[in-house]
Amino acid sequence: MWTTPIYHPRGNPTERRNQEIKKGLRISLLDRAHNKWNEKIPEILFHLRNRRNESTGHSPAELMLSYQVKGPEDHDRHLEEAELTSLEEWIRAKDAKVAERLSRATQRMIKKTQGYVKEQTYKPSVQFRIGEQVWIDNHQLSNAVKGFNASLAPKRLGPYTITQKLSPYVYTIDKGNREVKVYARQMTKYNPRVNVPLRLNPAPASGEEGDIVTM
Repeated sequence: MWTTPIYHPRGNPTERRNQEIKKGLRISLLDRAHNKWNEKIPEILFHLRNRRNESTGHSPAELMLSYQVKGPEDHDRHLEEAELTSLEEWIRAKDAKVAERLSRATQRMIKKTQGYVKEQTYKPSVQFRIGEQVWIDNHQLSNAVKGFNASLAPKRLGPYTITQKLSPYVYTIDKGNREVKVYARQMTKYNPRVNVPLRLNPAPASGEEGDIVTM
């Protein structure tokens, strides 16, 4: 995960799962109080763990347990071959089934990932160098309490200095008190003859006192 940049969900599988959970919450909380969102999480996770994944060809439950998990509404007893064999034989059969499915899922994911990379890989039109100064996209959020409206804020922050190149697409920049990983698409080369930086003094909701911005 070291090379995973911020604000780039495609590069982080965890963010993809979070997106699915948010979709479930939007559906579950339709016309309901939003402060009860935590009560809906178990139900949403249950459905996600039993849903077939396009990349693996199996649901998470099938890969971990070798069968779909039954819900409270499923009244039929889920015995399968457990009544016909000894417990040890049943466990061995389940382990073998899980291993087989994991192997197939791994090969399927590798093949799918290779095809995706071939079709979708972003090739940066601009290459950045260590030590170069860049602007980065502004991802500040609106804050009504502090009277800050993100749609009226500058679109870029900086300039910041590139300190490392982790991959052709991911760099680290120096933000003064810390280094941050940034995706290449979120950066713009700084041109001192064109870009005149304006210092927020300080921005009420910038999150980082003294950020410099460009209009």
